[in-house]
Amino acid sequence: MVHIYIVLDTPTAIFQPLSTVTGRVIVENLKPLNAQSISLKVSGKASVKFFRSSGNHTVTYKKNENYIQKRLILWTKKSDDKLPIGSHAYRFKFQLPAKCLPQFNNKIGKIVYKLEAIVDIPWSLNKCKEITINVSPSLDLTKDITLLKPVTFVTQEPLNASATIQQRAFTFGDRIKLTVDIQNKTPYNITFVETGLKCYASFRGQRDGLYLGAEKIKHMNSTINCKKLPFELPSGKEGTFNRCFTVPECMPSIIESSIMKIEYFVFVKFHVNGLWDLYFSYINTNTSSCPKINIPVTISKSLIKPPKLSKSKSASATTEGIPAELMPHPISDYKISPPPTYEDAIGLTYLDKENNVFL
Repeated sequence: MVHIYIVLDTPTAIFQPLSTVTGRVIVENLKPLNAQSISLKVSGKASVKFFRSSGNHTVTYKKNENYIQKRLILWTKKSDDKLPIGSHAYRFKFQLPAKCLPQFNNKIGKIVYKLEAIVDIPWSLNKCKEITINVSPSLDLTKDITLLKPVTFVTQEPLNASATIQQRAFTFGDRIKLTVDIQNKTPYNITFVETGLKCYASFRGQRDGLYLGAEKIKHMNSTINCKKLPFELPSGKEGTFNRCFTVPECMPSIIESSIMKIEYFVFVKFHVNGLWDLYFSYINTNTSSCPKINIPVTISKSLIKPPKLSKSKSASATTEGIPAELMPHPISDYKISPPPTYEDAIGLTYLDKENNVFL
C-alpha cells in the first residue's frame, strides 16, 4: 500500500502573485515500489461550464483560462532498483505568476489552484494525491488611495437625491455606510427606500461538438443584503436616509479575465404611493450596467491599506531630512537668566540741572 502526502511549509498561507510556494511530497510504502518517477503537477485556472437547451437536446458550453501549468520532477528511477520500504520526502519549490486571479467556486464558474503529486508506476495505475492552495491577491490601496475616499452620486429632478458611501473598496466583514439626502420634488409621497449590494456576473462558454467555436454568455445577477425599509417623505419635503450593512463572504470582483466578469454596485430604489416607482439609482461598477455613472465598488478578499501615522510619527515625518544645523536648539540648551535691570537696558542717565534735561 502507498500513502502520499503533500505538506506545505506554510499550510495556512494565503498566497499572492509572485509568491514562492515550498513544501514536501511524502511517499510512504509498505513494500518495495516499482516506481518510474515522482512528480508534482501545479495548475491554476479559471473554468466556466453551463448548459443551454436546444430543442430536445442539452448543449454544453465551457471554457478555460490558464494562469499556471507546470510539472516538477522530484525523483526519477536511475536503475532497476525499486523504491525501498519506508517514508521518502521530496522537496519542491515554485513561484506563482504575476497574474493570479482570486480563487472562488461557483456552480457556473470557478478559479482553482491545485497541487497534484503523482507516483508513476509502469503497467499499473498511478498513485496520486491532490490538494488546493489558497491564492487570493490583495487589493493594494496604497497604489490607488482614491478607493478609500468617499464617493457621491447625485440624481436629476424631479427627485433630487445624493447618495454617499465612505469608500469604494471593501472586503468581507466591512461595513458599508450609506447616506442619502433627498429633496422630493415629485407629486408622490415616498413610502419605502430599498437598498443593498447588487452583483452582476457574466460567464463566457464555448460550444462543443459540431458547432465548435460558437460562444454564449451566461448572466447571473444576485442581490446581497437587500432591505426595503419604511421611510415616509411627503411631496415637497426634504429628508435623509441612512443605512449600514455588512459585506458578507461572496465572489470577489473580477475584471481581468477573458471568460468571466464579476462586478458590484450599491443600489438605492425609492418606492412611492403612486402607480410607479422612482428608481434612484446605482452607485455602480460598470457603465455598461448603468450608463449614467462610473463609480466602481470593488469587493476583495483582502485589502492592503496605507498605515495610519500617530501624531508623534507625523511630526517626526515632517522634520525628517532637515539638516541638524538648521533645526532650533532644544529648550534645555538655552541658559536661563533673570531679566536685565532698567539701567542695563537703557544705560545710565544724568540730569543737567541748569537746562533741566537728561544727558
